[in-house]
Amino acid sequence: TLNAIAEKGLPIEVCPSSNFFMTSRHSNSNKPIADAIAAQLLPLVKAKVPYVIGTDDPGLFGTTMTKESRLIREALTTIKI
Repeated sequence: TLNAIAEKGLPIEVCPSSNFFMTSRHSNSNKPIADAIAAQLLPLVKAKVPYVIGTDDPGLFGTTMTKESRLIREALTTIKI
């Protein structure tokens, strides 16, 4: 569970562009990307699970660490705890 991961201090890698692309392809959601990423981050934030930001496959997803960091920052501004 996330609580067990948080207790052990194990970080989870978060790749916003990849996660958004992979999950939005399998749903009919028209959520803005920041909202979709926020929904994925919310359980981690609530459980106080440490996370690291990654790019997964920058060539495939056309992203950089700067873009991924910006997506995380935008998503976090929508989270209300």
